[in-house]
Amino acid sequence: MSPKSLINSVQHELIIKKSRFIGFIYPVQNVVEVKDKISQIRKQYYDSRHVCVAWSCEGQTGLDDDGEPSGTAAKPMYQVMQHKQVSNFLAIVVRYFGGIKLGAGGLVRAYSGVISEAMTNAELNEIRQKSQISFSFDYGLENSIRRLVDELNGDILSTIYDSQCHFTISLDEDMSAHFKSKLDDLSLGSALIQEDL
Repeated sequence: MSPKSLINSVQHELIIKKSRFIGFIYPVQNVVEVKDKISQIRKQYYDSRHVCVAWSCEGQTGLDDDGEPSGTAAKPMYQVMQHKQVSNFLAIVVRYFGGIKLGAGGLVRAYSGVISEAMTNAELNEIRQKSQISFSFDYGLENSIRRLVDELNGDILSTIYDSQCHFTISLDEDMSAHFKSKLDDLSLGSALIQEDL
């Protein structure tokens, strides 16, 4: 399965033994956005007992149990998101303590449960892996090759013109072999493909 990204923010609330758990999941693009959103939630729910956080973005992750016993809040939240293969997310659970201790197992079930329930309303988008291909070809083929790249939903990243045209393109990884075959057919074998980057 391919990794996925969130399209929308979601929220869910659970009441367990008089404790109120409010779960939020946000799509995020960078660590600054993560920190800003955490700060905003902490200010909005300043009177809560705990604001637990799990996030993954830009190849980094963060877990904060915010006073709950270690491993009972953020880690289970993070594991739900990992299981769903979601990247670039921020999961936050705000807890208002209801006066009854839940124990370690109860906390794990509560924190993972509220995030899991929130994910039932999430819209996800599959993240497609991209390939970059650099190649050279005769000028007379430029329009045909541009159309081929467009048909395969690729992007031309760079063009250099000298004695030949030199393109570097990006397209879905699963279309790479198809593109190379079509390029070879269009150019009657004359296009030179450099190794994939």
